Amino acid sequence: MTAAAVSIDRTALSLSPLTISDDGAGTYSLTVGGLSRPVVTPRETKAPESRYFAGSELLAVTREQTSMHLEVLIQAASSSALDAAITALDNALWQFAYDVTVTVDGVAKVWHCTPAALGASSGLFESSHVADHFAVFALDIPCKPIPA
Repeated sequence: MTAAAVSIDRTALSLSPLTISDDGAGTYSLTVGGLSRPVVTPRETKAPESRYFAGSELLAVTREQTSMHLEVLIQAASSSALDAAITALDNALWQFAYDVTVTVDGVAKVWHCTPAALGASSGLFESSHVADHFAVFALDIPCKPIPA
């Protein structure tokens, strides 16, 4: 079975890293299939079209800013504890610049990231989730296209 964990550095907030693991027992857990590699898209710069030659000439290629996609289950013992956990994750994701370490089967990669939005994966809080003190969030964390 694959083991995975995501650690969000909170040094700028004077806090220890916020860890999202796949064990299902902690406050923050990855859902099944809730982690993906950042998708890297090339950005091409081409010479202006010529009326004398077919096609265009490629001048340069670079990697675009990309995003890391996660689906996170947040669970707590009470509504106030759940709200505090959601706020802690939101604060971690709203840092101006921070590192995210993704570890899969013992292999770690560090990504330099920028502020990310936090929202419920379905777009809504479901009443059954609220009553049982958990929520599922889809995260889309902007990051540099190449691991540090």
